[in-house]
Amino acid sequence: MRRGISRVRSKSIRIDEIGQLARSFNELTDELLEANATTEAERRKLTSVLENMTDGVIATDRTLRVILMNDQAKDIVEWMTRESSGRNLKILLALETTSMIPEDGTMPPRLLDFSSEDELFLVRAFFSPVKKHSGPITGMIIVLHDVTEQEQVEQDRREFVANVSHELRTPLTTMRSYLEALAEGPIKMRNWPHVS
Repeated sequence: MRRGISRVRSKSIRIDEIGQLARSFNELTDELLEANATTEAERRKLTSVLENMTDGVIATDRTLRVILMNDQAKDIVEWMTRESSGRNLKILLALETTSMIPEDGTMPPRLLDFSSEDELFLVRAFFSPVKKHSGPITGMIIVLHDVTEQEQVEQDRREFVANVSHELRTPLTTMRSYLEALAEGPIKMRNWPHVS
């Protein structure tokens, strides 16, 4: 059973203590098979969820070494052709080396810029500590969400508002100067040197 061969069953039909021990052994084997099946089903569900997420997910150990990445995270950090397991999270996400993770593991979301000279590429990273019930942090889960399009729309909106504001201010400034001139009264032509 220790080696995972849990299909072995005792065939004892005795009624004495040996028979009771054999039945207990069989019940234990059944429970172990059921627990293994449940664990395997949960592992398959988790794998399916990770594979079908649109966001990237990275799991680290307590030293921030990457232990798991889904394909979306590999695409985001462009490590598809390189081995990412075992890499330090700070190096992988190009985080400042001065940014330390607090003891409680809470970190605010960060905007990471993976832009190249040709293309804008922005990712928002959400950090969540993994802890045992009330013990120390045993790792981190990082969710990476591509916000390039959202940030591009926000930048376009800011530029539009700035342009409209400028376009509205320009004629208003001209109109204000005309109104101020009219408010001062008529211009005396004889004070002008070129007018006789």
